[in-house]
Amino acid sequence: MKFLAKASDKEPILDEVHYWLAEVHFKGKNFKDSFFYAQKLTSNYPQSKFLWWAYLLMGSNNIELGEKRTAEEILKNIVARCPDREVIESAYFNLLDLYFNENDYFQVISTGEKYIKDFPKGTLEPKAYYYLGETYYAQGKFDKAITNFELAENVTNDPYILDLVWRGLSLTYTSKDNEAEANKYMSKIVSEELRLFTEGTRSFKQRTTAMPLKNLAFL
Repeated sequence: MKFLAKASDKEPILDEVHYWLAEVHFKGKNFKDSFFYAQKLTSNYPQSKFLWWAYLLMGSNNIELGEKRTAEEILKNIVARCPDREVIESAYFNLLDLYFNENDYFQVISTGEKYIKDFPKGTLEPKAYYYLGETYYAQGKFDKAITNFELAENVTNDPYILDLVWRGLSLTYTSKDNEAEANKYMSKIVSEELRLFTEGTRSFKQRTTAMPLKNLAFL
């Protein structure tokens, strides 16, 4: 593919070649090379169907390379201008993840609430509520944390997210000295783990091998 990528930029297939080179390098953690090909696509092929996905990759690469303010600018531009809902949702999630890992509570709350408003019943809604719950927990605003954890619980059946939410609820109720509620959610965690393990479901395998969301409650 690198040979094709060096061919004349007038070849219409090259935008796709550049995009997949950027994807492959990103998955291989070669973030500088991934950024190079994504940026080349955005510079040379402004009409490409991969344009906004390439911008998303540029933002992700900048996060990995420590260029977080540049990443933030790119991701905000996607949210403001991109016509593709799926790309916008991914940009929102990357922004939430960026702010969350920087403990920028104001931006987590602002961005999370804006996402929920802009994308009611969006695919990332449970994770947005989860982030809000964790953020409020970290601020000591336990009632708001519980509200958002419960909202996350109500809009997902994903056992991986439910596990995180129940852990957040258990710890929050422990912080409020409500042992009964804390134990209720710990019992849910144990029961669900046993059920998934016994059934050998795909969800259990995914949850035990996937990289977990950062959980402030367990730092």
